[in-house]
Amino acid sequence: IAAALPPNRRHRPCRPHREGAVPVSTDLTDLAEDVSDTAATAEEVSFGDILDQVGRGAYGPLLFLPALLAVAPTGAIPGMSILTGTLIILVAVQLVAGRKTPWIPAWLEKKQIAAQTVDRSLDRARPYLRQVDEHTHPALTFLFSEMGMRLIGVASIALALTMFPLALVPFGVAVPGITVALLATAIIVKDGRLLIAAALMAAATLWLLTYALG
Repeated sequence: IAAALPPNRRHRPCRPHREGAVPVSTDLTDLAEDVSDTAATAEEVSFGDILDQVGRGAYGPLLFLPALLAVAPTGAIPGMSILTGTLIILVAVQLVAGRKTPWIPAWLEKKQIAAQTVDRSLDRARPYLRQVDEHTHPALTFLFSEMGMRLIGVASIALALTMFPLALVPFGVAVPGITVALLATAIIVKDGRLLIAAALMAAATLWLLTYALG
């Protein structure tokens, strides 16, 4: 089996699953490495496998992952924008409802993505993720109150809804996808400064899209 895999995907140890746990690290680069480790073990990887690595009990990674897949080269896969938008809405609705641990349906967990596509997307994203890790840190953490988290959920739902009509436009989901990724990053690192910037970007994005589509 190992001989059948591409050279760059052999002999890469996979980190132990952290099913149901909040990720130990808040570094986006580490989260990307966890996903890359999962993609190294097979020709295809399911959403469930990826979720096991990033941690099922944390809203930040569960919002960040589909947003990243939407704006990365994986977003060009037919139907990927719809799938990622659906996952963002599903997670964000539970955030708004105040559910402590997000739930993902089995049919969505079973969705498969080519491992090489995931690897390519992560390779392109890593330089940007490192930049984010270097320039973010916990700040203004009071903004991540229960009400603040619910407002982030509302904004994420609104942005994800725009992905459905924008799926017909080449790279149309990039702007709402990046905005959701920033909101999710703010949750992961508890950086209130980034949250404010992402909220302003979300407001501008929704206003522009409403104007353009209206």
